[in-house]
Amino acid sequence: MPITITRDGTLSRPSFAELRTLLSERIPADLAVTLPIEGRKAVMADARWGAVATDSGSLPWTAAHRRALASVVELTSYGFTEGLLSYDAPPFGVLSKVSVRDHARVRELWNSLGRWRPDVAAWPTLVRLARRDKDSE
Repeated sequence: MPITITRDGTLSRPSFAELRTLLSERIPADLAVTLPIEGRKAVMADARWGAVATDSGSLPWTAAHRRALASVVELTSYGFTEGLLSYDAPPFGVLSKVSVRDHARVRELWNSLGRWRPDVAAWPTLVRLARRDKDSE
């Protein structure tokens, strides 16, 4: 589960939906976010103010990350899952269920994420943020 911490020591456990909303904006300078990716539990040691700490260390959250997150969120709205986002091209099984008028938009979004897929720190974070909360979404 993700955790946010403020300078005064307040911890919270946001849902993935809440975290996506938080990360769609600049992270406040007095807030740190931790997001375990592959089960590593001790990511708090890498927490930095205004950044996202993951299994790969602390990731400064930039405007480019926010745009990539928006693309990931939009692609999941078309039915692409966490695992499918890593493919080089949109899988036909899902693309065939998307309205033909939206195919160009899906390709545009997919291509915009191409530069992120090789990034061993940012890509797993973006994909993890695509996760849906089991109870609320």
